[in-house]
Amino acid sequence: MQISTKQILNILYVLSLIILIGLCIESGGFITNTLYALFINTSVVSHFWGHLDLSGLYEYDHGHFYVITVYMIIVALAKTLMF
Repeated sequence: MQISTKQILNILYVLSLIILIGLCIESGGFITNTLYALFINTSVVSHFWGHLDLSGLYEYDHGHFYVITVYMIIVALAKTLMF
């Protein structure tokens, strides 16, 4: 049995969809955690998305924390959009 070009393209299509969904989840996780830390519960910063501990940065300055999280969101969204 030979593998046709159409089968290979279908497999690559499914793999790319799986990767895209994973990148969207990562971007959404950063956005959700940042908004949750901003408006609901600030204790979340000690266990941020991706096991990051940003509590020291949050205690140092709230502005720096927000700038860093916005940069993380921009990078995650750029990664998703470039894919």
